[in-house]
Amino acid sequence: MASIKTIFSGLQSPRQGVGDVKTAIHPRDALGFFSASTFSWCNRLISVGNERQLAPSDIWELQARKDKTAGDIANLFSVDVVNVMGLSANMNMAWIVPIQVGVTLYLIQQQVGWAIWTGFLALFSILMLSGGVGVFAGKAQRMILTCKDNRMKVINELFGAIQIVKLHAWEEKLTASVTELRRKELDALWLFVKTILVLITSVHTAPVLITVVVFATYAMWMGQLLTVTIVFTTLALFENLQAAFTALPMVFVATIQALVSVKRITFVLDMHETNPDNLVDGVVEDVHQPVVIRISDGEFGWEKESPLFKNLQWSIRQGEFVVVHGAVGSGKSSLCSILLGEMDKYDGNVVVAGRVAYVGQQSWIQNATIRHNILFGRPYDHVRYRKVLDACALSADLSNLPANDRTEIGLRGVTLSGGQKARVSLARACYADADIYILDAPLSAVDAIVANEIFTKCFQNLLKHKTVVLVTHNPDIIHSSAIHRSFHIQDGSLVED
Repeated sequence: MASIKTIFSGLQSPRQGVGDVKTAIHPRDALGFFSASTFSWCNRLISVGNERQLAPSDIWELQARKDKTAGDIANLFSVDVVNVMGLSANMNMAWIVPIQVGVTLYLIQQQVGWAIWTGFLALFSILMLSGGVGVFAGKAQRMILTCKDNRMKVINELFGAIQIVKLHAWEEKLTASVTELRRKELDALWLFVKTILVLITSVHTAPVLITVVVFATYAMWMGQLLTVTIVFTTLALFENLQAAFTALPMVFVATIQALVSVKRITFVLDMHETNPDNLVDGVVEDVHQPVVIRISDGEFGWEKESPLFKNLQWSIRQGEFVVVHGAVGSGKSSLCSILLGEMDKYDGNVVVAGRVAYVGQQSWIQNATIRHNILFGRPYDHVRYRKVLDACALSADLSNLPANDRTEIGLRGVTLSGGQKARVSLARACYADADIYILDAPLSAVDAIVANEIFTKCFQNLLKHKTVVLVTHNPDIIHSSAIHRSFHIQDGSLVED
């Protein structure tokens, strides 16, 4: 400020030497230098690692939850994470701007005296208006994200069943539904834009309004003379103030969007994977052999009004090989969900003792090498690894691949057949060396010869001393002498054969 004041004083009074003016040009505006020098550095510092904090591995686990759809998860990555990252780019302005405004107002006060307090009053009025508009903008942002979730949910379902849509020629009908959802999203977006326009207009008007109020008070109310030095020095300071206020809308918008997104992300991340009350970890002592799985008076289902299982009684001893079979849709996979603690429990108790390995009907494959899919983060044991490959009938398949077990299998295992993906999933479970194996039709995707090899080498030998619950339709396996007990599901009950 002293530099600017000296320059205009020299211009106003010819008696002041030119040397004073030249000397005054060298100092730089401390606030401007401070803002420019710290902004880029601090942004880089804050942005480092933000994406890693929102680990995809944590969020992808949420896709199985019935309360969150794939569209919701997609929006977390495509919208909410971007909003949080956007705040980091503007976060420094949240503390730089108040300091810049405060110091600038103090310097203006040195020029015009207490007239600045009328400017404070005008500034306070504008900030109150901006705060109210900001709250409304937050509500509009939530409306946008809700509409976006609904649209993404429908689009994901549409592309997931695109063959059925094409087969029945439903394109026009579904296009109308998506267009209507998009229209609602655009309406919410337009409301948000209008709100932000009001906010930006008020913020950009603030410096001009404050300037008029301050000069009017100084000249008319205080009766002071507005000299060239005072006017241009104050205007230069107000220009600095306007630059600070220009950054405020970006800070407001980024903060509002980030706060809404953080609440949405936090809500999802705080959800429990399973209800901890669904399962009890412990061994039930028995006079003959420990019982590692026991369901007592169980009532389970996905909807409380229509439970799938009522008064379910079941117990499996350690080391037993148990087969479960039944008609399509009878609840075999749901029974596996009970043992995993994923199905809602309405009554009874479920005890599962020991580490559990699960193989589902649909193979779960990582976009990595075959070895990484089997090891799944565990240390490499060459002897056990080779035993698992042989037991799961994978050795011959690996020899035909270009890089053996280090072959990249692509997203969702696109380079493997259905049977190969099923065997990789089974090999991952076997390598885990768990206590209990829950296998939901792992042989349904392989031919009879391979199924017989896996049954002999894997189930009867590698897992000989493990507790195995196998879901299958294969009558040869159901009636095999290697099976200790066989159950079939009928009308929501387990009946032993």
